[in-house]
Amino acid sequence: MNGDNGIPTDCKLIKTVSLEKSKNWTVTLDGLDKDKYYYVLEKNIPDGFGVTYTYSNNGSATGFDTIVNTKNPQKVENMDVRLQKAWSDGDSNTHTNDKVTFNIYRSTNKADVPEKYNKFTGTMDKGQNVKFRILTSNGAEMAQNGSFASEYTMYGSAKFSFTLNNAWLERGDMKYSGVRLINSSGDVLAEFYRDRDVWDGDKNQSVASWSASSKYISVSVADLYNSSKFTVDLSDITSDVTVELTAKVNDDSSCSYEVTANELGTPEKTNVTPVPNKDAIPSGEVFLWKQITLTADNNWSNAVSLEKNDIKGNKYYYWFEETDVNGQPISTSSYKAYYRYNGSENENCIDMTKNGDQYVQVYNNSEETLGELPETGGMGVIPFVAAGGTVTVAATLLLVTKRRKKTL
Repeated sequence: MNGDNGIPTDCKLIKTVSLEKSKNWTVTLDGLDKDKYYYVLEKNIPDGFGVTYTYSNNGSATGFDTIVNTKNPQKVENMDVRLQKAWSDGDSNTHTNDKVTFNIYRSTNKADVPEKYNKFTGTMDKGQNVKFRILTSNGAEMAQNGSFASEYTMYGSAKFSFTLNNAWLERGDMKYSGVRLINSSGDVLAEFYRDRDVWDGDKNQSVASWSASSKYISVSVADLYNSSKFTVDLSDITSDVTVELTAKVNDDSSCSYEVTANELGTPEKTNVTPVPNKDAIPSGEVFLWKQITLTADNNWSNAVSLEKNDIKGNKYYYWFEETDVNGQPISTSSYKAYYRYNGSENENCIDMTKNGDQYVQVYNNSEETLGELPETGGMGVIPFVAAGGTVTVAATLLLVTKRRKKTL
């Protein structure tokens, strides 16, 4: 009976040999009994490689046995993980010109993930992810033009402005001006197309009309003679969605689109409380995988594509650390970073051994800071504060003394 690798179970180990590149990966075994069958089994197969065996079995003294190592890596799968950030003063400060840099770390050993880090309690709305898929009337996917975000995070409602290049929303049917709203489960929430123009008595002009209406999505064309520019309004959105638009084109290769977002909203925060950890320290460079930047352009959110496993099949663990705000190190910035993974106070990383969507939230809390003290060993500000206090007390005592003398 054959066991693993096709080798009979009653075989006995007779010799161990090593193959080396300097000897052209070959070895000759002398003194073997040609009336017996011999098998080879490679030990310690290199990571990411498979092995096959070929036997001559011709019973001659010049037979050859061949071992072939073929690179056979595990398929590396990817998953989008949303990085979302909120500011403690976000309701009054849009931070339009700010940018924040993050380091992304990873390891296949969960013991490498820091247990001590700054976190926050309470809840923060993770919002809804919006993707756009713009198709031509011939079924081709239109390219996005310019350095605009391809995905956005919104909170309930949002408005998007579109400009089509060499394409437009033609009256008629779904093929020339179709609009579809699809949720993350693949359900179609809305579907309609541009219909005939109608007279609007309030505006005293003709306006574009649509074959159906929806409480989730509406499209507005400001200029009937230039339907390459229009706005899309989303409302009452409670899950991730894809907006699919189809436009009339003459040439698939020459068309493109631009989209900008307005009024994306801010995350609702409930009882959010920073919980600093005085023992938290930055992670080592050995675990650094990549660095990304968040800005207001994508509403302080980004879908980061993370590899789920390495070529050996080992699952990764990821964690994020904010490094600077507008180039100033987070250690001296007035905004301190606090983290939360998958909405849980008990998780400290993105765990690829788990199924389902995952996300990380970062809360920047505005905190007073004196910055770094002088490295030259200067006295800092405290002695001067104390000195100021002494002057104030002395002046007060002198004033009281003078008043008393004047009274006597």
